[in-house]
Order: sequence, then structure tokens, then C-alpha cells
Amino acid sequence: SGSAMWSFDNSIIDTASVNIDLKNFLSTESYTLNLNISNPQKYNFSNNDFIKNLFFSADIKIGAMPSSRFFTNQTVDNNINAEITALGILDNPAISLSFHNSSFLFNSTPLKFNGQLLLEDGSILLNGFRMNYGDSLIQNTVCSINLKDFTGEFFGEYTFMLL
Repeated sequence: SGSAMWSFDNSIIDTASVNIDLKNFLSTESYTLNLNISNPQKYNFSNNDFIKNLFFSADIKIGAMPSSRFFTNQTVDNNINAEITALGILDNPAISLSFHNSSFLFNSTPLKFNGQLLLEDGSILLNGFRMNYGDSLIQNTVCSINLKDFTGEFFGEYTFMLL
């Protein structure tokens, strides 16, 4: 199901929104998109700055998407659960990508992960990422990368279980 709405003010688009909700009735797989766009400067479509000055906010939720869409030899337990949130203007958006209880098989071993990736003001930030693969665990991560000069730092804890 879904909907789309828009409003014009003197032949100039003021706001627009799109809402889409998709569910697989044979499984728990689902997708949701909520997108809102506004034109606070009231630019006309023909203005070269129209696209650059649109303000947007978007929220995309992915529930139980089978990992088999991207990788072969996956089980029904291997799913991607994620949320993408974005807002701002196209030239400088703030984007958050969060994974929740996601997994896929890598060399027949489950790789499970959770965490959040942020793109903000020309930097990538990774907070609280946790990854479990076989007897290895990476957790309590903090990472920042400056995209202007490609400098950054990464901290985290790595644990390996010996049998």
C-alpha cells in the first residue's frame, strides 16, 4: 500500500510526500519508505538551483530481507534488518544506516552484525558496531573517517575464543 501527496503555491511546488508499505504475506519480509520534500525557498522547476535547495527527509525500513538476495548458499535464518534515515539537502545530507540482528553465511559460517553508520558533514562515523563470526567477536567500535582528506581512526575490541 502507499500514498503520495503534494501541494503547490502559485504553480511552485511547496511540499511532497510519498509513503509506501510493502509486506510479504508468506514471510516476515517487509519494506517501508517515508519521503518528505519541501521547497522552502520557493524555487521554480526551471531554476538551476531548484534541486540543490530542496530539503528532504527519508526513512526506509527493511525487515527480514533474505540475505540470499545478495549471497548464494544462505539459510532462511540469514536476514538483513536495517533502517536508513536521511535528511538535509542533496549537496550535504545527513545519513544514518542502522543494522539490527542481521546475518549472512560466509564460508558456511554465520556472520552476525549490528551497528550504526553515519555520514554527516563530510565524515563517516561508526558507532557501537558489533560483529560475530565463528569464534571471533568485534565489539565496542568507534570509527571516524574524514572524507575530505581520508584520515581517520578506529578503535574496538577483538575477542577470539580458543578451543
